[in-house]
Amino acid sequence: MLKYLKQLTQISIINFIFIVGLLFFIQKNTPLPPVLSPSLPQINSSQSQIIPSIVPSVSTPKDLLSELSTHNTKSDCWLAIGGHIYDVTTYFGSHPGGDGVILKYCGTDATGPFQSKDGIGVNHSASAYDLLRQYLIQ
Repeated sequence: MLKYLKQLTQISIINFIFIVGLLFFIQKNTPLPPVLSPSLPQINSSQSQIIPSIVPSVSTPKDLLSELSTHNTKSDCWLAIGGHIYDVTTYFGSHPGGDGVILKYCGTDATGPFQSKDGIGVNHSASAYDLLRQYLIQ
């Protein structure tokens, strides 16, 4: 009887750990409701594209725009997307589509390719826009 109670306890502990892990996974991968996540992209249904609202609209200083083209390598890659500049150098090796997709737009305005997934016609997800925020320079 004691042997079965011990096994039951072990199974219960394993199930508890599994459920807690599953809850953390679900929480991490479930987007927040719009009320709690104010800066998610807004959908413009008339044009069927996402308009990024990554940060409040500010004009990019001309010195950064002129400097953008000099950051055009895998070891130093800046992108202009939606009027903002992002340093995505440390993102290489993480992009699901491979490094080449990003590399060909280093040092350029990549708004169109970003919003069409390099011409496929499908915009990036809200989580991709969230990820992009951490690379914001201006």
